[in-house]
Amino acid sequence: MPGLVEDGRVAVCDVLPKLTGWRGPVANGTPPLLVNDIRSALAAEARGLPESSTVAVLLCGTAVGSAYLHQGRVVRGCRGWAGEIGYLPVPTPRGIVRLDDLAGGAAIVRATGLGPTQVHAALSAGDTAVRETVEAAGESFGLAIATLVNILNPDTVRAAGGTLGYPGYWDTALATARTHSLPELWDCCTVDRIKDPELVVARGALRLAAAAADGAGWVEQYV
Repeated sequence: MPGLVEDGRVAVCDVLPKLTGWRGPVANGTPPLLVNDIRSALAAEARGLPESSTVAVLLCGTAVGSAYLHQGRVVRGCRGWAGEIGYLPVPTPRGIVRLDDLAGGAAIVRATGLGPTQVHAALSAGDTAVRETVEAAGESFGLAIATLVNILNPDTVRAAGGTLGYPGYWDTALATARTHSLPELWDCCTVDRIKDPELVVARGALRLAAAAADGAGWVEQYV
């Protein structure tokens, strides 16, 4: 579920505002388990990792979000909303803007005036202006990764999202993150793209649903 989830309902959802206040469908009297989409991706990626791991997951589609795990516990914040890195304020020549406005897929669409398919076509055709726009967005995403590496000192960073599919975006992000991370912190961290990224949220949701059905208490920290 995109947006902020609290007490089994969608508290805020800027990308799908009509979902605000929604508590999900009830089937056979069983209440749904509403989980933020990036938290769900975190649940998928945490599977199989040592409990001692510190993990950061970032998704970059229309906008940018993140979620974190430290030694088997989700880093939630006081109301469970930690991870809204897309709202990170970034100074630019035109004033302070959000990371979303620099690194997200919507930012690339606005800057180029092209839809995602057209952006891919322009990149394939060698359009220099579009390539520079995509690489600038990737640089901003890389700075976000470096920020998390420097603040959280994770051993694992995983990233996914449709925007990473633009040629040049991820390579620029990775190079930027490496350049701006403290070398000692970077060297003890593995930064990778998520495998089968289209299904990562679904995989996490299935894992959480199965664990909740079995009465596993650890599920609550993701909700």
